[in-house]
Amino acid sequence: MREILAELIMDFYDTVLPEMSRRDGVVNELKHNASILVGMRRTGKTYRVYQKIHELLSTGIPMERILYLNLDDDRLAGMTLQDLSLIPDIFYEAHPENHQHLCYFFLDEIQDIDKWEVLVRRLIDSGKIQVFLTGSSSKLLSKEISTVMRGRSVETEMFPLSLAEFMRFHSIMDTIPPLLGSKASHLIKNALNRYFQIGGFPEVQNCSGEIWTAKLQGYANEVLFRDVVERYRISNVSALKYIMLKAFHNPSGKMSANALYNELKSNNYKVDREAISDYITCFCNAYMFYSVPYHSDSMAQRQVHPPKIYLVDIGLIRALNSKRAADRGHLLENLVFLHLRQKNFELEYLVTRDGFEVDFIAYHKYDREYHLFQVSYELSAPATLERECRALKSASTYIGAVNTIIVTWDTECELDDGIRVVPAWKFLLDRW
Repeated sequence: MREILAELIMDFYDTVLPEMSRRDGVVNELKHNASILVGMRRTGKTYRVYQKIHELLSTGIPMERILYLNLDDDRLAGMTLQDLSLIPDIFYEAHPENHQHLCYFFLDEIQDIDKWEVLVRRLIDSGKIQVFLTGSSSKLLSKEISTVMRGRSVETEMFPLSLAEFMRFHSIMDTIPPLLGSKASHLIKNALNRYFQIGGFPEVQNCSGEIWTAKLQGYANEVLFRDVVERYRISNVSALKYIMLKAFHNPSGKMSANALYNELKSNNYKVDREAISDYITCFCNAYMFYSVPYHSDSMAQRQVHPPKIYLVDIGLIRALNSKRAADRGHLLENLVFLHLRQKNFELEYLVTRDGFEVDFIAYHKYDREYHLFQVSYELSAPATLERECRALKSASTYIGAVNTIIVTWDTECELDDGIRVVPAWKFLLDRW
């Protein structure tokens, strides 16, 4: 095993790192902590590692102080902790001068090796190695990482491409200028139309329609069978798949475990009532579903109002939705959710005392302020505008929010009481 590891490590130094479209955001780092990239499979975690290596090289750090190893290589099958512990020895034997410098270890797909955390903790305790880990969500969950690392890790959550990353990927616009003229805004709106159709998974961006659909459906099945069925040893696959497809046919909708149980029973599925909430949690753990709770200090109220479920990607929703066209308003709401999540907002929804629903109460731990967001594809109907404004005004009085915003597809204006209407393309580029 030592010879194989040495060969793989040397192969990395002989390999030209691939050029890639730049992803936004930083990989979180903290001294004496491992940096871990998490997210649904196929979102680009490995390529984000390559980007991080490029960033280190651009600051003058030589390649000899960097190690990358994909532990999913078939030549490493059956690898043990003892074998894994050979990696730093091989590295320092080749570059003994590195004992005097901070070095960077990137270990991909580490999760299959029993007790991997023992080595990782030893590496970060040395103070001389910054460790970066990625892995399949079927084996490397956030809560488990926190347990095995004993609080010695920081996470970076990976998502499919954002709108800005989508435009960069397709060479439409590398950097969004501060001031946007008509040409730039038209390019952005055209890109949003495409993005709204195909979504942000990197690998399918240039696929034809049939291949695009097949690939995305394959991603969903990978999550279903590898990250949920196999991981949690769930035998009731038919009920599990029903719940998955239910979410994709009702994006941005509420998902009540009791209602699902009754629906499954009426369709002759055999399922335990208690298992349904667990199934939903499994999909959340795999980063396919995201659950947004009802805003209340009362546990009873939270139980009365089921969570709203959002999906990881608009394109994935379209590929899994058998309807001719998913509801545009719900898709836009899902897109707004993903953007707010990427910006690290804590999100809840609210039903006001007079019965109006506010899509998002967004709280950010850095500015410590509440923001209210409504999502409406269009506001041309006076009744729609009145409903959305009334909900925001009522909730703003109750919450004390700083910003009250309605996100629409293409309408922009400012209303009474400080409510702003922002078009989706500006919202998704943080021009609100």
